Amino acid sequence: QVVQRSTSATQLHANSMASLGAVAHVPECGLCLWSWLRRPSGKGVAGGRCALPLVEAVALGRSCRGIRWWLLSHAAEFGFVGTLERPGADMQRKAAQELEELGCSVSEVVPGRVYFRPRGTPEAPRGARACGQIGVVVLRHCEDPIGTFLSFPGSSGDACLARIVDVVLAADWSHPLELWRYVADCRLPSSALSFRVRAKRATKQGKDAVSSDAIAEAVGGALADKYGWQVNLSSPDLDIRLQLNREELLVSLSALAPPLVGSGSYLEKAGLHPTISWVIAKTLDIQPGDVVLDPMCGCGVLLCEAAISWPCARAFLGCDLDSGKLEGATRNILGARLNGRVQLLRANVGLHGGLPLPDACVQRLMTDLPFGARSTDPSD
Repeated sequence: QVVQRSTSATQLHANSMASLGAVAHVPECGLCLWSWLRRPSGKGVAGGRCALPLVEAVALGRSCRGIRWWLLSHAAEFGFVGTLERPGADMQRKAAQELEELGCSVSEVVPGRVYFRPRGTPEAPRGARACGQIGVVVLRHCEDPIGTFLSFPGSSGDACLARIVDVVLAADWSHPLELWRYVADCRLPSSALSFRVRAKRATKQGKDAVSSDAIAEAVGGALADKYGWQVNLSSPDLDIRLQLNREELLVSLSALAPPLVGSGSYLEKAGLHPTISWVIAKTLDIQPGDVVLDPMCGCGVLLCEAAISWPCARAFLGCDLDSGKLEGATRNILGARLNGRVQLLRANVGLHGGLPLPDACVQRLMTDLPFGARSTDPSD
């Protein structure tokens, strides 16, 4: 309640704080915040008027981190971007809907990406499942990116790289780095920050002039020279992504990404992408007490994502003819700690009566049809 009473007053000064470049220095102690807000014009709030009474500022001791987050997220020029694993109208709609449900304000939806701002705490974006990755936007150049960076009079490889590097270095990196720290829930290292740049030029124009690797190398070298960061291609503190296509030049800091296979992931055996699995399960509108069936479950990623996100269902059943796939599904289920929640059966759904289940016992059915090179049998 104290935070709610103070939000409107704090909002009056957010723009002035941002314009002064002082947001990154907002203190996280309640008493210090009160003193900071009373600083003379040009230091804190114009006129030295405090937006918060002293008693409320002191009471906000534990909540000042939240206020600082609010100021930072509203001061940032572009906010956040969610990258979709598979572009498509349905995927974009579901991603935007999920972010709204999590308390985020969606500002724009473009093919493959959703731009938004969290309205609440830094925890809000962490619950997003439809986005394959969430990043903090550092730079977004939408005005004729092809003509600006790749196809202009006198364009050459060096000239194109020089233009890209110049606009990247001119961007404000301080606020995006602070936002990244909050969302990724990590502290900036006391020593030099390690980083890597991953670039993708998704255009035919400029193909012969600059490659994606050349862009990454040029931008990475320029950032290392300007900020003193250390390049680390294997396990960096900061993962910078640069995308150049017909619509925009986008530079973002990777903050959240669902783990696939390896350390920190429940998946022992790779299968359908977890984000795609979650979106498929969401279309079912699973209700309390439902029995959910995947008749061609493969490695069980679809079942795991559904069981994790919709624990209200009575049971999740998976069938497959391939015993190797069922073994992988068993390992994934154990890794996700869903023992007893997901049951597996070896069965051939292609045969009449092949599913050993009584009639009308399943309320929801989902599956990812086994098409593609990995699942194709040349003898079929």
